[in-house]
Amino acid sequence: MKSSATQQQADALADLAHRYVELAAGLPHVRRVLYEPLISQITTLVETDPLQSAPRYAVFAAEQRAGEEHPGVLVNFRLINLSEAEEAERQEWLSQRAEILWTSTRC
Repeated sequence: MKSSATQQQADALADLAHRYVELAAGLPHVRRVLYEPLISQITTLVETDPLQSAPRYAVFAAEQRAGEEHPGVLVNFRLINLSEAEEAERQEWLSQRAEILWTSTRC
């Protein structure tokens, strides 16, 4: 059984993850948000021209806002641009076994 403090940390991380999804889901280049609570990691898969920086900055802003709204919660954000990956890598990322918090219907 988890200790009270450990459960509170897990709940806070889950709250941050769900808030991040609310923010990221509205971004047009975001394809999927993956969640790995055991390692406190949220991975965002985007699909955009590798030379465009604005989509990345929009994701970074969503990450920052979610983090600021949940001070004290430690999380590792990862951003993967599927357009920069080889086909095998793309398929691996799209079939990740991490918990899928959100998937775009715009694909």
